[in-house]
Amino acid sequence: METKFSALCVRSSEYREKDKILTLISPENGRVVAVAKGVRAPNSKLKMAATQLCFGEYTCSVLGTGNAILKGCLINDNFLNCWTDIYRNAAAQVVVEALDKIAFENSEFSAETIAAIRTLVAINYSQTFPYLPLAWYLVKLLPSIGVNPRETDLPSSFISLLCALESTLPDELDGLDVTSKELRSFLHYLDLLLKISDLGKISSLDSALSLWQF
Repeated sequence: METKFSALCVRSSEYREKDKILTLISPENGRVVAVAKGVRAPNSKLKMAATQLCFGEYTCSVLGTGNAILKGCLINDNFLNCWTDIYRNAAAQVVVEALDKIAFENSEFSAETIAAIRTLVAINYSQTFPYLPLAWYLVKLLPSIGVNPRETDLPSSFISLLCALESTLPDELDGLDVTSKELRSFLHYLDLLLKISDLGKISSLDSALSLWQF
């Protein structure tokens, strides 16, 4: 039986000689693990669909209780700018790692997936520094893991930035008045909140913050 669903590829791992194992996050189905057969061959038509950050309408066949088999994909976006800029890439990696960690199989996951896609669009296309839409995404993520930053020891200097991110869409962040120092400190605080939550450490967030030197 074949099924179609929109999904974001958050992980793509080499498997056997020419295959890949994909982790897809779908608004309708949550996490879907699919085998992409032959996609590492030079002439594979599904090569781009089997790359991390691909977002599109995937077609998979499902046999019994095993992994799905990738059959096709109508690609909406590959967020290619995230592969040519180190800061865009670092921010995008945090988004997909966090989304992968909170997703479950066979569960409706629309709000979290839509937030991730909106963030990737802003990271990929906006002229604002990529870590600002990343901060927006992490703020949106906190309630889904049971964290309310206002119930923590939130420094008073972060309150205005938190309110601004809560009331702004990621493609409207260009006009936000925040310094690099303020944003970096705020991200470090979000990183701490995530580490002590049920979600735990996001390795790519540590890497992104280490990369950012100013």
